[in-house]
Amino acid sequence: MKILYCEINETPVTVVLDSGANCNIIGKSLVDELGLEIDYPHIESEKSPHILGLPILGMFHEINPSFQSKDNKSKQVKVTDVFVTNKPELEYVLILGQPWFQENAMKLDFPNKTLTLLDGTDIQLVIGPRIYIDHLNIILTGPTDIQKFRFGILRQEESSIMEYYTKVKKCGKLAGYNEVQLKYHFLRGLSRDNQLEARRCGTDLSLDELIAKLSVVENIRKINDICV
Repeated sequence: MKILYCEINETPVTVVLDSGANCNIIGKSLVDELGLEIDYPHIESEKSPHILGLPILGMFHEINPSFQSKDNKSKQVKVTDVFVTNKPELEYVLILGQPWFQENAMKLDFPNKTLTLLDGTDIQLVIGPRIYIDHLNIILTGPTDIQKFRFGILRQEESSIMEYYTKVKKCGKLAGYNEVQLKYHFLRGLSRDNQLEARRCGTDLSLDELIAKLSVVENIRKINDICV
């Protein structure tokens, strides 16, 4: 599985590259989280591409994610004709298929884990262990934490900052991720309030420093809740 990281509306998004897919796909839960409005909320079934096992709710004419190049510059790359699905396994990912490759990609360099765009921009790839993907017909029955982590759908939910971080750190170690990748996944799964708080604290901090600051804020909130 080949993964890129990007931002849409200043929110981290996991991107799965699948050159065997005949279209681009985005999960409905991710659409809602990003605050995007679907351009075409109703599509006649005969006009949508043949996608095995995926219910299609609508389509975007265009979205513009920003990728970080290997020289740490932000690069906005247009994605056209993006179909929206509510399939649970894909709820928080953007899948870029063959149409995107034809419009934007020049070369995939697996040894150096690099995707080179047509304008020469190099984007860092993450080559992950295979999650069973067959033309987007993904089957994950009761996914484990490590599967959720690798696929970008591990969420903080009701866990404390430290509980969630411990889970992310364990999964990151099993997946062999470095601190940059670990920070991305940590931020990606934070609650919306804590994502905003992380930006206030400074996402350029080291992960340990950021955890410490977020934990202090969390404890202050708890004390305030008790005193109210």
